[in-house]
Amino acid sequence: MLALDALRDTGALIAYPRITGPGNLSLHACAARELVPGHHGIMQPPEDAPVVHLDHVELVIVPGVAFDTQGNRLGYGGGYYDRILVRMPNARRIGVCFDGQITNSIPDELHDIHMHAIITPTRSFRALSA
Repeated sequence: MLALDALRDTGALIAYPRITGPGNLSLHACAARELVPGHHGIMQPPEDAPVVHLDHVELVIVPGVAFDTQGNRLGYGGGYYDRILVRMPNARRIGVCFDGQITNSIPDELHDIHMHAIITPTRSFRALSA
């Protein structure tokens, strides 16, 4: 978490997603050490963590099962990130994954939100269609 600590030290507000219902995420400000186990054991902010308004978000780090060079993302099937990302149209979207999660092509649907860039442990690139 050193990178997040460094960002916080510059005054950046770091927010983490919290599952608030089926298919719904909200963002909350807290320190990584304050995260608690949530749905499926995924670490998330506690219920009392302050809500971050989506129009204040400038950058989103997005996990995924797979990404392609076009910026398409294969998620975990719940649509959580697609639903919240569409509500942050001005935020830069950065997909993060391991090298083996990059594939040549992922089919996309109208509701899918593309990434602006992808970062792996060994490389980073701008998505071609974002």
